[in-house]
Amino acid sequence: MIECKVKAGFFVLRPCEAPSAMTCSICSRPMCLRHSMTVEGELLCTECAAVQGDSDTGDDEGYMEDDAYMDDDGGNSARWFYYYRQHYYTETGDADMLTQDHGFGADEVAAFVGAADMLDMQDDLGGDDDSADLFDS
Repeated sequence: MIECKVKAGFFVLRPCEAPSAMTCSICSRPMCLRHSMTVEGELLCTECAAVQGDSDTGDDEGYMEDDAYMDDDGGNSARWFYYYRQHYYTETGDADMLTQDHGFGADEVAAFVGAADMLDMQDDLGGDDDSADLFDS
């Protein structure tokens, strides 16, 4: 089965990995139930729903007060979260992070591999002398 292609998270984006139940009517991205929203009668992924009704006024301060991003009780809806995330990644120049798969590079993986090797070496040295070291928290 095809997995949902909408990213989960805010600062640390990760694949959703839930099975997709439908596709977005704008971008045709496979999406799960959690990452789907109905906006003006259309079934959209949360990324497309976030930018629907986005004003072109350039007023970055007014986005929180926009009625399109409020729920019936006057609080922020789930749509507001995705709008704010879209706004953040667009303003920082990292908008492709929301749609493309980004894995760890060789340098990033090497940092973890080196730490794992150090832990293995510590186990091989035998016993813990109960003194403070780099592996204590």
